Amino acid sequence: MTILSGMLAIRGYYHYSESTILKLIREQGFPAVKISGGIWESDTDLIDKWRLKKIESESGLGRTGLDDRAA
Repeated sequence: MTILSGMLAIRGYYHYSESTILKLIREQGFPAVKISGGIWESDTDLIDKWRLKKIESESGLGRTGLDDRAA
């Protein structure tokens, strides 16, 4: 787990523009919050879990679906 403090750190980890990340926060529940002082914070583990969940839901396959395909 690594805390990402500031939009620049979040952008550096996720490799998207600030406007895209803000849109993902508003519309798709991207795991970042603005804390006191107006600083955005997130966590690498939360981002990774969010991304995996998005991949699974958009592909129509959950973890069990992936396992079933390999069998």
